Amino acid sequence: VITLTDGGVEGNSLSFKVVVKNAFAAAYMCVPESDETPTSNTIFSKGRKFDVGTEANETVYNLAWNTTYNIVVAAMDEAGNIETATLAMTTAEQPLGLLLQPTATTHKSFVFTLTPTNAEAVYYKMYKEGETATDADIIATGVSVSASEATTVTLEPAKGNYFVAALAKKGTEVVRAEDLTFSIAGAEVVSVDVKKVEAKTYDADI
Repeated sequence: VITLTDGGVEGNSLSFKVVVKNAFAAAYMCVPESDETPTSNTIFSKGRKFDVGTEANETVYNLAWNTTYNIVVAAMDEAGNIETATLAMTTAEQPLGLLLQPTATTHKSFVFTLTPTNAEAVYYKMYKEGETATDADIIATGVSVSASEATTVTLEPAKGNYFVAALAKKGTEVVRAEDLTFSIAGAEVVSVDVKKVEAKTYDADI
């Protein structure tokens, strides 16, 4: 006899409780609802086995966000009789997020990448050191970039100290990335040594 109950959802992980009685072997698989339900033979050969007779608390990690899965349990008694049970569970919606990472820095430029997750809009703005960056100002006067894929940006401001502020937005929810500070040294001065060469006149046979 299989008793299979929901143990809760945490992000893209699913937890469940299962008790199997009057059996000597049991295993389970977690498959997307859109996939074909695995057979008992497949579950026993490829699934995760657990102890029977006591309550097993199981968790499946790193699943797709906002996706329904079937937890399929198979149990076999000593006579070879097989019983299966299925529990449908859905992972949470992926949280709004924004990663702001420096990519490259030179004496006159600063390159960074914005990587959003589950966003509807993404904005960034460069500020001078000492200025105040508010969410409202970033949205109103900042630069809008793709909310569905990573964007690489190159800045070439005048000499000075700066920081980049960025945020992602979905509906009324806003998440602010950690600011990136950088400095621009200005035009690079290249020193060149010039060696004077005494002019000489040569006679040449032509």
